[in-house]
Parts: sequence; C-alpha cells; structure tokens
Amino acid sequence: MLETLFYNLCELMISTTMIIIIIILILPYANKNFGVKWRKTLWIILAVRLIIPFDFSFTNALIKLPKINFSITQNGWTMPLTIVLILIWLTGVFVYLRMQQLNFWHFRNDIMDSAKKVKDQKILDTFNQIKNEQHIKKVIPLYQGEKVKTAMVLGVFQPVMILPHETYSMEDVSNIFHHEFMHIKNHDGWYKIFMMVITSLYWFNPFIHIMTKFSYNDVELVCDKKVTEKMDKSQRAQYSETILDSISQGKKRDLAITTCFYGSKRMMKKRIENVFDEKPKKAGYSMMALIIVLFISFDSLISCGYAAAGSNSEMTENQSDLGAVAEASTEAPTKTKSLLDDYVHPYNNLVADTELSKKARDILLSNLSDEDKKTVTYEISRMHWWIDNTLLQYWKDRSSTSLMWNEIYYVASSYDNSEVRMGRNEYTGVECLQSLEKIKAIVNNQYFSLDIDKASALMQSAIDLHDLETLYKFHQIIHDLDYWLLNYPIKPFRAAPADWHGIYVYFSVLESYKCIE
Repeated sequence: MLETLFYNLCELMISTTMIIIIIILILPYANKNFGVKWRKTLWIILAVRLIIPFDFSFTNALIKLPKINFSITQNGWTMPLTIVLILIWLTGVFVYLRMQQLNFWHFRNDIMDSAKKVKDQKILDTFNQIKNEQHIKKVIPLYQGEKVKTAMVLGVFQPVMILPHETYSMEDVSNIFHHEFMHIKNHDGWYKIFMMVITSLYWFNPFIHIMTKFSYNDVELVCDKKVTEKMDKSQRAQYSETILDSISQGKKRDLAITTCFYGSKRMMKKRIENVFDEKPKKAGYSMMALIIVLFISFDSLISCGYAAAGSNSEMTENQSDLGAVAEASTEAPTKTKSLLDDYVHPYNNLVADTELSKKARDILLSNLSDEDKKTVTYEISRMHWWIDNTLLQYWKDRSSTSLMWNEIYYVASSYDNSEVRMGRNEYTGVECLQSLEKIKAIVNNQYFSLDIDKASALMQSAIDLHDLETLYKFHQIIHDLDYWLLNYPIKPFRAAPADWHGIYVYFSVLESYKCIE
C-alpha cells in the first residue's frame, strides 16, 4: 500500500513538473492577454490532484518508469531500496511540516508578546465599517504591535489582524483593512495552508516550491484586483502609495498561516502594475482548460513502478530471466534472495477487495477451534515462507535429490500469537501436499477446497517435473491464501524485511470467494 502510494506520488510529481514548466514558459503571453484569477484557480486544481494518490495511467502508458528492484543489505538484514526511499520521504515530510509549525509559533509569540489592542476609535470605526461591508461575521480582534512592520492577518481558526506601530493616514488604514478583509473573505489563509501541505509532500521537488511561490503571489494579485476594481484612478493611486509605504517598513516573511500587505520589492512592483492595468483581458478559463487537458494527458501517459507482468497463470518476462540473476548471485544468497523476491512478487496493478478478505476469512475461521485456527494459519504461512525463501535458491538443481524438493531450512511465524519458530526440518514437497490435505480437512469449505486442490495439483506437478513455472503458480495461490485470506491483514513489520513490498501484491485468487456465504 505505502509503496504503491509512493509510486503514484512519483507519477504525479513528474506530470505536474511538466505542467509547471509549461506554465512558466507561457506566463509572458498569459500576463498580456489574460487576468490573474484563472492562475489562482489552476494552482489549487493541480494541488488537489497532487494530494489524490490514485493511478490513472493507461496500462500501455507511453512513459514507463521501472519499479526499483534494488535492496540494501547490512548485518544480515535486507531492506528494499523503495522502503528506504519511502522512509526518507516521510522523514522529509515530517521535518518540513514541523519546521513550518515551529516558525509560525515563534513568529506569533514574538509578535503577540508586545501587541496591544487598538483603542483609537476612528480606526476601530473604520475597521468595523469595512468588516460589515465585506459581510464578515467572524470575531476578529485588532491589535497594534511594536515588532510588526506591515499589516497582516495572523492565523485561520482564530484570526487576528495586526497593524504596525506606525502612524498611518486614515486612507492608508482603509486600504489596509479592505485588503486584509478581502483575504479573509476569500479564505486565502486556508488556500496558503493547503499549498504548504502539498509542498511538504513534495519537499524534494523544486518545481513544486516554485508552484507554491507563484500561487502565493497570485493570491495577492487577485486580492488587489478585487479591492481596486471599483476604484477610480485617484483611489488606485492612494492604494498604490500604501503599498509603496509598506516597502520601507516591511520585511518579507512567507508563512502559510499569515496574509501580509507587504511582499518583495519585485512583487510589489507587479502589484502596482496590476492595480493600474485597465486593459481588457480575457478571464483565462480557456487557457486553464487547455492546461488541465494537458495535465490529464501527461498523468495518463506516465507509469511509475512498472513491472512487466503477464496474466496470473503465466510467468512474467522478468521471471523467465531469473536463472541468469540467480546464477550471477550464487555466492551471495542474501543478495540473491533480495533480488529474486522482487520478481516473485511483481506489481501487476491488481487490487484486493479488503472487505471480501475480511468476510471470507471470518466465514472460513468462524467455526474452528482456537487450536485449529492456529494450525491452519501456521501451516499456510509456513508453506508461503518456504516458497519465498527457497523457490529460487536451488533453481538449477532439478534432480530428485535436490534440496529444492527435500531437506531445507524454514522460518515460519504464527500470526495469532506472534510466536516465531526456527529450525532445520525435512520439509519436502510430499509433506507440503500432506499439509494441504490437513488444512483442507480442517476448514472444510467448497471455495477453499477448490484452491487447495489447485495448489496440490501444482505441487504434485512440480514434484514430478521439477518445473519452476509450476512453482510460481503454486506460490500465487499460497501467497493470496496467506496474506489476503487466512492471515489478513499482514502488517509490514510482521513479514520478513525482503517481503515488505510483497504484502501489497495480489494475484486475484480471492475473486472466486465473492459468492461465499
């Protein structure tokens, strides 16, 4: 599940990066011919898609980025590289969000320690008048702070408006209030928080940071345009003077949970040009629609974590090449196991119905005694671990005396009581057949019996022919009966490290259980 999420986020990152580059390239043309509001809307649409980690790519996607099939081994422990990358990614998300939180707390506490409520009645009257004009009913305290260099709204749950401790004309005060109340009316604080969360998920991608920066700037441009759209030239000039005055006072501080009247000098220049720009411009929704179509196209044509997989009953192309991989790694069994395990559990884009897993498991185990439940779950997991750990280790020796068919090491776990059993055992293919018959008799269900019969037939064929492909088919049945039925749900750290990705792979064995009662 987590690995699938990771690959889906990678797909989104690639398609979104391509769109951001396109938007940057067309901005000079767009600024001359279209307004600003469409860009603010477009950023939020892209952001919403970025937080929905579903794969909409076609099966025959044009760009297929292969699944990462490398592992890191140290002191006998093997961990897939994908898991390592996921842990690094999650750490980065946590650190980014934590830093944003700490910065805001420090900024708020530093300001509010010296802030005092405004007592000037003229300012309060203007404040309440504009607040009522904007139809804002939320209680918003008004403060003045010695450490505040520009007017701002701080927070979103319980916002406060803070004015600098400077002396403003009533025209400037009115312009500031109109601007900040427009931010509140437009829910721009929430907009910026959402963009910040998206940035945290893609903290490693500089283009997402660029997108967030552009979105913050467009928030200000849209706000200015709405405030000044009914002003005459003299009023716009006064509004622009207020912006210019804030340049000498302000210090740029981009926090998601604040909206400030001030910005960078370059941004302030854009804002003033935007205020005085009376040239008729198109709304830009046609441009936005075109970009969204491009985004959807890129999204559907890129596939990450691709593994060439055939049908469930056939070996994959990768699996057919396993001999070469194993032969190259015969002196490094840990590495061999790690490499080959990725081929044993190829991603095939099949998704298990978890509700069906729960329902079928409960029905199969409901009438069993605790001892029988332990026996069934233990035996099926034992067979699964045996296949996972030895399926390819002795692939070359197909003689009747091969360790593949006779004496092997096995490690098995009883998931009910977390008991781990390890040892040397003469666990043969014949004993595997005996175990299958044993659990079939205990469970005594027609759907389950059919799968056990299929597995038994495959194992018998493997014993007779010493055929690797037949063992793969056997493994697929046992895998689903273990992870998606009898021992569902399996948590990552309850499986062997090399199989942490395998617990999310599904071979559609349970589809026949949809009618189980």
